[in-house]
Amino acid sequence: MLRQENVTTEYDDGIARSRAIKRPYIAAMIGTMLECYDASLYGFMAPLLVTLFLPEMNRVNALILAFAISPLGIVSRFFGALILGKMGDRIGRKRALIFSIAGTSIIIGLIGCLPTYAMIGVTAPILLGLLNIMLKFFVAGEHNGGAIFMLEHSKKSKGFRSGLYCGFVVAGILCAALVVAIIGYLPEGYWRIPYFLGSLIAIFGFFIRTKVPESPEFKATSEISAVSIISLKDKIKYYRWTLIWSIGASGFFSALYVIPTIFMNAFVPLVSDISTERMLVINTYTLMIYMLALPVFGLLGDRWGFRKSMTIAALVAILITYPLLLLLDTNLLSYIIFMKFCFALLAAWFIGPYHAWIQELYDVKSRYQLISLTYSIGSQLGGATPALALWAWKCTGISQIPALFIIGWGIFGMTSVFYGSRNIANRGPKTRGAYFNTEKGMF
Repeated sequence: MLRQENVTTEYDDGIARSRAIKRPYIAAMIGTMLECYDASLYGFMAPLLVTLFLPEMNRVNALILAFAISPLGIVSRFFGALILGKMGDRIGRKRALIFSIAGTSIIIGLIGCLPTYAMIGVTAPILLGLLNIMLKFFVAGEHNGGAIFMLEHSKKSKGFRSGLYCGFVVAGILCAALVVAIIGYLPEGYWRIPYFLGSLIAIFGFFIRTKVPESPEFKATSEISAVSIISLKDKIKYYRWTLIWSIGASGFFSALYVIPTIFMNAFVPLVSDISTERMLVINTYTLMIYMLALPVFGLLGDRWGFRKSMTIAALVAILITYPLLLLLDTNLLSYIIFMKFCFALLAAWFIGPYHAWIQELYDVKSRYQLISLTYSIGSQLGGATPALALWAWKCTGISQIPALFIIGWGIFGMTSVFYGSRNIANRGPKTRGAYFNTEKGMF
């Protein structure tokens, strides 16, 4: 009888350990799905929101005004990365992510409760804009913070897990698109449902995160009594070149994603006979391919090494982007689909192992803040590529002009990955991952 009880106890302990291992992945992935669901929701909902919050304004002008809050969102995102990143490095990844998802849940719920223009007049769109700016603050530390939290629980296959994490990012975007598509067939009063749904998911994610253990790597450094509080100035001084390489890789990450998935949806109908509606359908399928390819190329990064795999991906993008854009001149649907498919694979190839690669560049007590900051800068610079490419096409009339922007970012991204990884080796095993000693001024 006693033996049977021991067997049962061991079995139960095994289940508990298995759940403890899986929970950090679940907590991180739900969080990043929510972040991308919410970040995408405003863009998808904008055509409906302007009719409710700016009904007396010309529709085009209303849309311009709705998207004009993006620059303010960039500032909010930067400070969110700065503050939440510092929190994650000082008091723990778990607490920072709990704070982030709690704030996100409250803001989304408040947006869903907002009165419309018909109820309170011009105050309604002002409140909507302010809440969306606040939302960007809370989600700023989510995308990279969740990846750090998850990968610090992983001892192997970090590239695969990085790709899987990125796949959930795309899943969040697809969920937002699906929910908004359904709401489009319902009366206007149902516009609140996507926000209430997002808030409920966030509450679920909040409770999951309260149950998961803190990152083992962070706990290990916190137990060292010599660990000092590191100032941002000292971090920037020590990691000055690594920060540049991180911004370059993040910029190429963003450019490689937004050109085929966002820019092409508007650009292809301008230079061909293919309609916007058809491009959106094609985009949905290529996003699914991209989502499935991310963990595959993350696994490739595990096999080849992150630097080698990402450098080759950037080089291939540099070499074939211009030939791919030549397919636009054919005006053939099959060729356009092939082009989009190739871009989806290129993006997955470089982006899949990205989080695993960039986390190796920084020590445990600095990575949350510095990765979040450099990503917020690089992603915004790379995200400006569609506007610049469209302006260049308008000035020149050359359909292949966007290729120059991808090639430029590709060169920067390839250089960043190569030299960023090289910096790791140059620091040596004694300094890499150690804590900061303020008296000696070194890691």
